[in-house]
Amino acid sequence: MTEVKSRREMYSEATRAALLDEATALFAGRGYAGTSLEDVASASQVTRGAVYHHFASKQALFEAVLQRQEARAMEAVTAAAAAAPDPWDAANLALDAYLRQCCDPTYGRLVWLEGPAFDTLVQFTFWMLGGAGLAVAEAPPPDKARVRDEWGHLIGQAIAALRIK
Repeated sequence: MTEVKSRREMYSEATRAALLDEATALFAGRGYAGTSLEDVASASQVTRGAVYHHFASKQALFEAVLQRQEARAMEAVTAAAAAAPDPWDAANLALDAYLRQCCDPTYGRLVWLEGPAFDTLVQFTFWMLGGAGLAVAEAPPPDKARVRDEWGHLIGQAIAALRIK
């Protein structure tokens, strides 16, 4: 049975979605430091109190924006990998889909340029992918495809060395 939502619930969900949409655009355009909650409220045509109703802080809003970006990226990566019958081909298609995500100016800036710093050591693979994401995000638009392909080749070579034959 389908759950029926009240008008209040639908309005709340629409407000949250609008806040995330506007915050994404503002953070991508102005950066984290250059965006205030007042800016997000104004762009969303809601009060600052409405922002705080949905998000405890600017950092919480930014983290929700990042989660949304990562969820979309993971959908693209998963879909690409699912299209391949062979695990090796799936990994390569997933890598290409990930690097294509990094070409997107919004994803690149939010995830790799504005994203929070990590305070713990992370695995080699994350840093390898992180380096690729950062390189693609920082590349000028005419160079993004070339940088993506170069990193894709390098990462492919690195993981090929680990492949059991």
